[in-house]
Amino acid sequence: MQILSVYDEAFRPYGRVVEGYPVEGLLKALAETPCTDAVVYEPRIESLHQAENAQAIGEALYGGMPFQFGFCNGVNTKLNCLEWHRDSEFNLGTEDFILLIAKQEEIIDGKLNATKKYRGRMTKVAAQLVKDYAEQFNLKRDHIWLVYTVGFSDEVRESIEAAVKECGFESFTWVRAAGVITTHGGPAAFGLAGFSK
Repeated sequence: MQILSVYDEAFRPYGRVVEGYPVEGLLKALAETPCTDAVVYEPRIESLHQAENAQAIGEALYGGMPFQFGFCNGVNTKLNCLEWHRDSEFNLGTEDFILLIAKQEEIIDGKLNATKKYRGRMTKVAAQLVKDYAEQFNLKRDHIWLVYTVGFSDEVRESIEAAVKECGFESFTWVRAAGVITTHGGPAAFGLAGFSK
């Protein structure tokens, strides 16, 4: 297993490091939660919601949407814990921790294909994602929608368009997302949509 820092470029497709928030109150409240030899998960803890600046941080991170602060504490020696998320998650630790992360398209028949990895430059990775997505979901080749956010480079756009043509799509439409609320994206986020055959 290769362990990378969240500051490594390879982490960028999965999230971003959030800085500039006054998290001292949350860290103090988190340090007072129990940490046992077993792993304990609590999705919502009132003491974390009552921590200094917690409400303002939650509202800022989730754009006014509902949120909850909880914890997953304990000693895990197997690195075998995965959870499914269809939305953003903010992780804050009192100590170092390891994240095992994967993308939704790596889940096949309800099982995670842990060998599937997208590594390298965004020009290569985004083009491969288009090919894999088109094949895995058996997309109709008449049209595909390509979604991007601010900061998306022309170089990446060109590599994606080449992949779209290589896959045999007759036409495509670029759609700019006005905003993406996610910890699994960031500047220059990319997505695609189509219809299965």
